[in-house]
Amino acid sequence: MHIGNSSPLNPRPGRPGDRRGIDLTRENREGLQEAADRALEQMRRASQADPLEAAREAAAKDEARAAEAKAHARTEDKIELSSGAERLASGELPGPRGAKETPEARAQRIAELKEAFQTGDLHSPERLARAAERLLMSDD
Repeated sequence: MHIGNSSPLNPRPGRPGDRRGIDLTRENREGLQEAADRALEQMRRASQADPLEAAREAAAKDEARAAEAKAHARTEDKIELSSGAERLASGELPGPRGAKETPEARAQRIAELKEAFQTGDLHSPERLARAAERLLMSDD
């Protein structure tokens, strides 16, 4: 019995005309060559071109880049509220204190909280203890 290396997938090296392997680097080589050719052509044109024309081309490229950057600029943030949130914000639904809190009482409470925050009294040990007690005593 004779076993030879005649697999079409793995030709023996050094045999002319039998190079059917995959060229993994061809795309990279071709891409590098094309980029080098383009750069060389641009350099040739720049050296032969009128300096004023080169400045105009540079300005046109800058304008194109600016227009592209403007097109991709970030848009303003937007908030979309659910219908329930809109009803709560309009006062149609009761707030965190329930239906017993009037809009005037709520405004007064917000003003007090704002003042406590500005004076640095909002996170006092007494307030934190009361909040912890309420959390621990809640029926939920």
